[in-house]
Amino acid sequence: MSSKHQSTVVPAQQPSAAEPDMERIEQAAKLAAIDKVRATLEFALDGTIVHANDIILNILGYARDELVGKPHGMLVPPEYAQSAAHRELWRKLNEGQSDAGEYKTLDKNGREVWFAAYYAPLLDRQGRPFKVVLY
Repeated sequence: MSSKHQSTVVPAQQPSAAEPDMERIEQAAKLAAIDKVRATLEFALDGTIVHANDIILNILGYARDELVGKPHGMLVPPEYAQSAAHRELWRKLNEGQSDAGEYKTLDKNGREVWFAAYYAPLLDRQGRPFKVVLY
């Protein structure tokens, strides 16, 4: 006794016009979820802080307007801010390379705060960095 298996071919469907909107909504929801549970900072490519979420503000003791528009260097020890290593970090980020590790940061009162963090350059459609996010 033999049995025959037939496969059914389902034609590919064209994406609906709503799918790109759902993808954008999903991406925004994912970012909002991360923002609720992780300390995050966003930087321009020159290291200027362009966004700080509530978690990082609470940890470091700053108000948002005390950080936004300021350089990344204000959050690290002065000797590191002026170092070749700091310049190298931002050179790599500007080339689209990420960086992960444990980083010493200074809170508003100058106390050390250590973060296990990830600097992630955001890339445009041509693969060029346009912003850096720290998670």
